[in-house]
Amino acid sequence: MIDPSVRELTDLEIEADATTVAAPQPAAAVSDDAEGRVEALRLALTEQQLRDAQQRLGESQRQLLEMEQLLRELPEIFERKFQQRLEPLRQQQERLLADNHDLRQQLHRLSAGDAGPQAGVRQLPPPRRWFARNSDRRAA
Repeated sequence: MIDPSVRELTDLEIEADATTVAAPQPAAAVSDDAEGRVEALRLALTEQQLRDAQQRLGESQRQLLEMEQLLRELPEIFERKFQQRLEPLRQQQERLLADNHDLRQQLHRLSAGDAGPQAGVRQLPPPRRWFARNSDRRAA
């Protein structure tokens, strides 16, 4: 569909061309008036296009700023999500380490109750922490 202001501009241009060709010199005032209206419509149309373009530019700049802010926050968001997913695993590891420690103590008490360590019973080393070992590797 053609914009009404564009249609009016086209009609005025046709009218101005027709008056210029058909009318002799006395109608020049009418022709000048029509040409003035055409120029005014062209100017109004150009100004509206400029306002529309400025509005779209402003919207694009706001979107750009929002996206840049999101990009700056992204590493923190990923780290927070990673920590949230890692926490249940840490808790499970701590429970397993505590259970392991309790079982080792129980084994030690049972083997100590049999008149001390026997030659065939091996002494178990203390449990190691998985995160402590891995943090040493990352530091190296």
